[in-house]
Amino acid sequence: MTQAASEARIGVNLLWCVPGAVGGSEQYLSRQLAGLLMLDDPTAVTVFATAAFNRVHAGDLAGSILVDAPGDGIRRWKRVLDENTWLRRRTRGFDLVHHGGGTAPTRARLPYVLTVHDLQYRSFPEHFGRLKRSYLDATMPRSARHAAVVTVPSNYVRSTVIEHFGVHPDRVLVVPHGYQAPLPEQSTPEHELRQRFALGDGPVIVYPAMTAPHKNHRFLIELMRR
Repeated sequence: MTQAASEARIGVNLLWCVPGAVGGSEQYLSRQLAGLLMLDDPTAVTVFATAAFNRVHAGDLAGSILVDAPGDGIRRWKRVLDENTWLRRRTRGFDLVHHGGGTAPTRARLPYVLTVHDLQYRSFPEHFGRLKRSYLDATMPRSARHAAVVTVPSNYVRSTVIEHFGVHPDRVLVVPHGYQAPLPEQSTPEHELRQRFALGDGPVIVYPAMTAPHKNHRFLIELMRR
């Protein structure tokens, strides 16, 4: 991707995004970026992510500049250090940086956009250790208040960000989850799926969510028993 003099330089911080391990936020952000790259807009997009993420999504993000971060995204302390040092150096001169994981570095360059996927650490604190809750309590409110814009996937998350973090409503925007296009034109026959996954002959509920506690699979199972 070549950069013209009139292009805005947008950096995207995905150092936290470990492919296959963070749930729907990976697809949410990668599809947003793919959609952005389809627009006829003079914008140069540089994605800062783990080498693993860039390998997985190289096809989706063709047209952007993919930069491999020095860490693997798994060790939080290393990722935070890299965001405040390596990423800060690499984003010098950028017009805007998008932090997609709900937090921004303490020394984040301004202006920046912050995506908050949810506030589950406050809604379900029992699913988080004391150290992680303390970290999120120290970083998420500050990150949201200093952001030029906070993007969220739903009106519910928008209301929680406004309520808990005190961000002005005009700065919290809903960007709904998209879907992959084009959708498949052919589907696997039902009998083949039932045989492959040992589904039997009864009704089937599809719940495409990782088995994290806050997804509440237990509720669906109990509901189906009634």
